[in-house]
Amino acid sequence: ADHRLLKVLMGEAAGGMTNREAVLPLKGRERNTGVMEVFFHPKEIEVLQGNERALKGYRDLLETLSNVIGLLVENLHLYDRVKRQSIVDHLTGVFNRRYFDQKLFEELNRAARYGRDLSLVLLDVDHFKQINDKMSYKQGDQVLIETAKLFRSYTREVDMVCRYGGDEFAILMPETSYEHALGKAENLRQVVRAAEFTNTREPDQPLHLTLSIGVTAWHAEIKNGDELLRAVDEALHTVKRSGRDAVCGNFKGPKPNDKSQAAAK
Repeated sequence: ADHRLLKVLMGEAAGGMTNREAVLPLKGRERNTGVMEVFFHPKEIEVLQGNERALKGYRDLLETLSNVIGLLVENLHLYDRVKRQSIVDHLTGVFNRRYFDQKLFEELNRAARYGRDLSLVLLDVDHFKQINDKMSYKQGDQVLIETAKLFRSYTREVDMVCRYGGDEFAILMPETSYEHALGKAENLRQVVRAAEFTNTREPDQPLHLTLSIGVTAWHAEIKNGDELLRAVDEALHTVKRSGRDAVCGNFKGPKPNDKSQAAAK
């Protein structure tokens, strides 16, 4: 039966209807979007038995219904695709700045409401302008694509990797303490430092890159996203002023032992 439905879906077989069941393709504008299988109630079977007029009426109704559902399914797929395109950076495939701003607001509210950990990491590809100027913009794009891929590979599904702007990436880390975020940031720095990046001009001579990384985390004195971004941006600029290729944190909230003492009280 499953093979029969698959053939109907793929357009290799037509749907059909008996006095017991109906199988119809859900037709989109260019291809089938699914298959509808309808089993009739015993009382319906009695009515349809040998009644061609009733069968035709059912068939017409179900064909109309399947066509409407097929177009609805296709429209939902199109909506999901457009929505996905609106929140994803077209070059790197990670989330874009617009979506980041939205999720930062949501996650900050959640952290404040429930007292949950929330960390933010800001990463900058060192000397990226030189790559664009001395090599090519194509090479710069390739670096961003491969860097974003590494970030996705070495973060959790729940972590939100975003292209923040130019060669800067932001990673929003729900349920992650400041100390753990520092460790994750250092791991990312080492991963990128050890990686070999595609050289678009001379493929046999891979490029080696480094990252400057700032880290911060939400605490009770952080009132909004701008304050959290300001804190992580200060940390990133400290790294850049200190020679790059490092991780710097900027967190003025209570340390873990302070939290435990407060809880004990």
